[in-house]
Amino acid sequence: MKSFTFFFLFFPLLCFANTEDDLVNLSILDSSEGKCVLTIKVSDFDSIPEANAKIFIWNVADSLGFSKQLISDIDGKTEITVDQGQEYNVKIFKADTFFIFKDIKIPDLNYDFTMNYTFQIKVFEGYLDIIDLDVHFASNSAEIKEIDKEKLDRLYERLLNNPLTQIELASHTDSIGSDENNMRLSQSRSNSVKKYIVDKGINENRIVAKGYGEKEPKESNKSPEGRAINRRTEVRTVIKNK
Repeated sequence: MKSFTFFFLFFPLLCFANTEDDLVNLSILDSSEGKCVLTIKVSDFDSIPEANAKIFIWNVADSLGFSKQLISDIDGKTEITVDQGQEYNVKIFKADTFFIFKDIKIPDLNYDFTMNYTFQIKVFEGYLDIIDLDVHFASNSAEIKEIDKEKLDRLYERLLNNPLTQIELASHTDSIGSDENNMRLSQSRSNSVKKYIVDKGINENRIVAKGYGEKEPKESNKSPEGRAINRRTEVRTVIKNK
């Protein structure tokens, strides 16, 4: 079996995530169906595997058609079959912290192959433990529901008790409407949540409000239930400054 090895340097998009050179190993498979087996390994900077890390991967050009969540095993590994000639975004979630990496471009070859990526992450001590914080919205609305204000009150209390912590509020929409309108709507949702927390007394400089439109669904937009889940604001990043 022939094999090729490539080295890529990935720069994280968030200041608290760090990576070293990511080793990408390309091996030719026996069959030829135009597929790529993407193997992902998550470890710390000492190459110790990070088990139970959540790995989110979706097709940059078609996030509605291909969006998956994986979990790393005891060896820090997981794998998924993807199409060739496509670009995929990878985000890793561990210990309530998101690590965002540059997109992975899958070459378009005339044979099947595997690609092995190793992502190295550092989880800071003293992270803010936030559970079940998703805030959901009615269709085409940025108004916070009463039931979700209780969640935001808990977030406020935790921010109050952790004065060095900063967060990003990431807001999303379903697929109804144009991309442009959904981007504006998602930003309005983030702004609404930020205003609620700031009005209670948290410094606005500790909170980044960002809208992502319809590009990062958690569920399929084909059903009303899935669209309701996708209309959300969540804590995307949680960091503690030193």
